[in-house]
Amino acid sequence: MKRKKSGFTIIELLVTVAVIAVLAGLLLPALNAAKLKAQTVRCVGNLRQLGTFLLFYTEQNDSYLPAYNGNEDGYSQGKWIDCAYSIHKHSVVRDHAWLEKQGGLYVAREPFRCPSAVVTQCEGTGNLRYIVARHYGMNGWLSKSFLPRIANPSQRSLLFDMDQPGVSAWVNPEARNADGMVNRNEGGSWRHYSGAGANVLFVDGHVSGMRESAIRAANPKIFW
Repeated sequence: MKRKKSGFTIIELLVTVAVIAVLAGLLLPALNAAKLKAQTVRCVGNLRQLGTFLLFYTEQNDSYLPAYNGNEDGYSQGKWIDCAYSIHKHSVVRDHAWLEKQGGLYVAREPFRCPSAVVTQCEGTGNLRYIVARHYGMNGWLSKSFLPRIANPSQRSLLFDMDQPGVSAWVNPEARNADGMVNRNEGGSWRHYSGAGANVLFVDGHVSGMRESAIRAANPKIFW
């Protein structure tokens, strides 16, 4: 009596591969959604940390928020994010200090980098404009504001996701309206909530996820 050969036949192997492919197709969207959600949660945490750093900086600055730029030389050196970095590292404010140097590269790291951002590094000082406004931005209307006098702190934005690629011109990490937050014409995008929104840190310290439509519909005299 002949013994039956063990192992898979070609047909059985093809069926197994097909089943695995189907399962992978079903699981990948769920895994991708979980990844995006995790990135959004990390972004919220980053904004909270940046808000804490700014609060400490403001306390040391006679309760005045930093300017969106010019905190080092009074004009164009030392962005608000460099002020936050100075608190984080217990150092003086230096322009672009938040971008850590690695050889010829300038690298953005969390909590100063949004985990959902596409551009995380650039090469040389000549390319800084392509990264400096692609992570987080400040409400430009609050530049150098006296913190205790800011009205509606629970509804007034302070920091938020920003994506200005800086293709046509240098862009500071600040915005004064929704179009200033994201420049779609140059490839910018709303990074969170299925590509339809951003995380926003308010003056009172809480962070909320907001859709682009809600940001545009918000009362500008209160939100900005």
